Parts: sequence; C-alpha cells; structure tokens
Amino acid sequence: HWKRTPTGHPDTEGGLYLGARDLARIGQLYLDDGVWQGRRLLPPGWARTATARHVERTADAPGAPGYGYQWWRYDRRGAEVWAGNGFGGQFLVILPQQRLVAVVNSWNVFGDRVPGVLAPLIGALLDARHSPRSTSADATRVARRAGSQLAAAAAARSVSATAASVAGSVGLIS
Repeated sequence: HWKRTPTGHPDTEGGLYLGARDLARIGQLYLDDGVWQGRRLLPPGWARTATARHVERTADAPGAPGYGYQWWRYDRRGAEVWAGNGFGGQFLVILPQQRLVAVVNSWNVFGDRVPGVLAPLIGALLDARHSPRSTSADATRVARRAGSQLAAAAAARSVSATAASVAGSVGLIS
C-alpha cells in the first residue's frame, strides 16, 4: 500500500509498503523482461535499459556500485547483480544470469548503522551459482547461509544485532 501525505496524496517518494512476496514479484517481472504470467506489462527491453549502468560508479572508490534508473549495480565476479535498495534495510536483489531473485524485507526503525547485510547476501548468492545444479533446496540453503554470515558477523561485533536479525527474513525465488 501507499503511505498518504497529510493532504491525502500517495507518498510516491518513498511511501510504498510491500511484503517480501510482492517485492519478489517485481524482481521476477524485471527478470522476465517485463512479462508477468504471459502478459507484457513493460515495453520490450525496458528492464534491461532500466537496470543498465547509466552511471558507471557512484563513488570514486574501487568496487563502488553503478546506477541505472533507480536500480543499483553491484556486479561481482563477472556476474550482473541488480538491486533495488529500500529504506531501513530492504533489498530486492536479482542475478539475471542465474535467474535468481532474493529479497531482504527488514526495517531498521532504530536508526542503527547496519553494515554488511547486502554484501554477505550477494556473496552467498554468487557462491551458490558455482553449483552445477541449483534447486529450491539450494536457494533455501543460500538464504540460511547469508543469514548465518550475518549472525556470525554480529557475534564478532562487525555488524549490529539489528543486521543479524534479518537472518530469518531473507527469502529467495529461482
């Protein structure tokens, strides 16, 4: 649903609330070049154009992500990684070559710094891509592994307990 402004209008600058499955559906729509359940919803090629790097690097630092039309590019190890980053630690991550969509649906309402949520997830997804056959069970293991990495990082105090709490909130579809 859309949060409303005091004047009753939808808050389109950041007021969209989606559950993990609905956010994953957006990822699947982009993964399938704008086709949802056999019906074209976006112009052909729009998903590729929107997720392309229009800004090569968003910072003058090695490994800085690129940027498309509201899509971040966290390409690693020769793989494209598209991401929609939301407020409070919400992420939609798409690995198009692996036909994989991952969602982290969390909310950092206390304003804690939450480093390390996205990088371990992307790392776990990329590690899983080396598997010759990927199944739903593999996807579940990847989600658990990403959560375990966050929990281990919290135990070592390199990320906050808030970051580790997303361990049970990582979901994947493939």
